Amino acid sequence: MLFRWRPSLRKAFARGVPVLCVDTRKKERLGHLPRRGSCYSTDVQFVYDRDYRHLATGVLVPHGVYDYHGNAGFITLGTSRETSACVCDAIALAWQEDRAEHYPHAQQILLTFDAGAANAARSLRFKEDLVALSRRFGRRLRVALYPPYTSKRHPIEHRLFCHVARRLSGVILDSHQTALEAVQRTHTQTDLTVTPRLLDTLYELGRNVLRHSSEMAQLRPVARNITVKPVVPMAYLSAQNARRKKRKNSS
Repeated sequence: MLFRWRPSLRKAFARGVPVLCVDTRKKERLGHLPRRGSCYSTDVQFVYDRDYRHLATGVLVPHGVYDYHGNAGFITLGTSRETSACVCDAIALAWQEDRAEHYPHAQQILLTFDAGAANAARSLRFKEDLVALSRRFGRRLRVALYPPYTSKRHPIEHRLFCHVARRLSGVILDSHQTALEAVQRTHTQTDLTVTPRLLDTLYELGRNVLRHSSEMAQLRPVARNITVKPVVPMAYLSAQNARRKKRKNSS
């Protein structure tokens, strides 16, 4: 059982709250580069004998969102880099295009992450983007991060990524379309459905964080189990308070 040390999370898994497991696979290089594994082909494919970086024509950042209750996966193939903004955009794309219609009356969403890379527990950028994501959904987000060295127990690893990796084995990723078609052919005997999408957005590094905003005030500096609410921005609250004072003075 997941999260034995958190009874409240066990209740969320049991009572039908949408549970989205989120993680990122290793980057893949585009081009006629050699890859491990074997696959069927109708023609001979010529590749280089080495997979040097300068021989690649691009890069793919596979990001996965797995619906724990619906047994459905959503793979986003990014073309830039893995940042907290990229992670939240991939979650928003998966929810709006595929999962929202299955949970029309959901008041909150449980998100599970590995505590590392762009979604680290100490990352302020990640928490700031989570608040923006909660405001975009209009729902409360329950965020749970796995402790170090426990990512192998994440459901997305053995329910989605292993099957996607098997489908991509030996496939020459010479274009984005080839990668999308290979991921879309992923299927299992348990009726796993995988929806791939291309996220062609450029994400920059070194973004400044508003540490003293009202959104960040509700989050603890270091926490592996946090709740994010769709709060109102501080600028809007200050303007609203100024209007109220003005009305009182005029009356």
